[in-house]
Amino acid sequence: MKKEKTGHFKSLLLRQNLSFKIIFYIGILLVLAILISFYLINEAHEKELINLTKLQTQRLTDTIKTSIRQDMINHGSHNKIQTLLEVIGNRDDIIKISIWDRGNIKASSWREDVGRKCKKDDKDCALCHYSDVRPPLTVLNRIYKDQGKRFLTLFNPINNEPLCYRCHAKEKEMLGVLKIVTSLSRMDKSIVARKKYVIISTIVIFLLVSLEIFYFIYRFVHCPIQKLTLATKRVSDGDVDYHINVSSADEIGELASSFNSMTKKLKKSWSEIEAWNHELEKRVEVATAQLKKANQDLLNSNQRLQVADQKKTDILVTVAHDIRGPLAAIKSCTDVVLGGYISNDQKKQTDMLQRVEQRARELLRFTNDLLDLSLIEESWQEKEDINCARLLNTIIQDLKNKADEKQISLNCQVTDKAILIKGDKKLFSKVFFYIIENAIKYSQPKGKVYIELFRQQGTLLFKVKDEGIGIPEKELPCIFEPTFRGEIARNHDQAGTGVSMALVEKIINLYKGKISIKSVVKKGTIVEISLSSSVEAMLC
Repeated sequence: MKKEKTGHFKSLLLRQNLSFKIIFYIGILLVLAILISFYLINEAHEKELINLTKLQTQRLTDTIKTSIRQDMINHGSHNKIQTLLEVIGNRDDIIKISIWDRGNIKASSWREDVGRKCKKDDKDCALCHYSDVRPPLTVLNRIYKDQGKRFLTLFNPINNEPLCYRCHAKEKEMLGVLKIVTSLSRMDKSIVARKKYVIISTIVIFLLVSLEIFYFIYRFVHCPIQKLTLATKRVSDGDVDYHINVSSADEIGELASSFNSMTKKLKKSWSEIEAWNHELEKRVEVATAQLKKANQDLLNSNQRLQVADQKKTDILVTVAHDIRGPLAAIKSCTDVVLGGYISNDQKKQTDMLQRVEQRARELLRFTNDLLDLSLIEESWQEKEDINCARLLNTIIQDLKNKADEKQISLNCQVTDKAILIKGDKKLFSKVFFYIIENAIKYSQPKGKVYIELFRQQGTLLFKVKDEGIGIPEKELPCIFEPTFRGEIARNHDQAGTGVSMALVEKIINLYKGKISIKSVVKKGTIVEISLSSSVEAMLC
């Protein structure tokens, strides 16, 4: 049970299933709701603090106005007003307090500003002179930022009153402005501290609510759905006896009950289907056996036809490919001679007739090879004692003139000159002849061909090595196909039909021997033939 719960938990975390999506989207909505609430609360708190600061600053200016009212009525008490502003201006959160009259600073907590005249394009002056507000002023304020710190500037008008009429005209409604500049650093620190508190509280609330949501979804959504998923897989695998334990009466519990009811009906239906399938299988089995027999007969007939057709195709391709060239050459030479083009040149006529004779020999040899290839299985049963060393020496003598024409030396090594074997002498002659002839044919001029014949543990071994043009590795599997000639061999200045190696392989296979070829392009080729246990009894 513990292992199953662990699997459920891993699937909840690692896969984007329904439970994961519910938790994910609820989490996003919760985060957005908390962020919006945090923003609104923070904005309301900041606005409340700013309004409170403005109210306190206005009350401070009202208090200052009340304190200096009597001194202002007594026109000669300017020093007391200046002293009062300097004392109040020494508070930590107050930057400057000043009294303005027509743009002139009459008193200020900064003594050096007294008597200074402000320009109308000053930002503070713009509140009245470049706005819709006109004196008599109401209380105005402005918040600005300087060097990363915020400040509040508040203007509180000093209005004319009957006691002032003796010095000021009655029509003048405003005598001056009390300006105070306070720092909002303490308030900003309070806002930052509250932000931190709200952030920490938000994180804690988010984590607690997320854990509660996670547990609820895992307990009441994910686990029941996993049970239903497991049950569905079990039933799909054929376990219709699987039953889900229903432990709740909610929608998922009803779904589980419906699933159990469905499996019962499914089991009954499957039983009926199995009985019908069993009867159908018997009928199909009988029909299949009859059809299989008919198909096998048809397949055998088709295979025999394919083999016959393939043999026919191979013969046609061979004849068309390898006879066409020599016949064309013969016809060309005879046309030249019979046409009288060289009737006055006896040497050229002789040369043409020699070419005709050479091509005719090639055709005759090719025809004989084809006949041998097709009739070899009928003639190989003839057996006689064959002296392999003597036969090999005869073959080498026959090919010596061809080797001398290319100045190729034939190096033959026979360890046992009395090696006798029972077989068809004609066939073994072809094996020795064709392998050595190919070595000479595809060797470079002045090259060497090494020939070995020896007996090793009751096995006859025949090996021929040349230093010729070689065979590409990709062409080695095709060497024994009838009429196959590789690209390098075709480009080499030597005639060939491609039948010889197919004939050699067929002869060796008849005697249950093995033939292998190793070759490297431009370095040479090694052909090795071994006649082992199958001819051991024949070895004398």
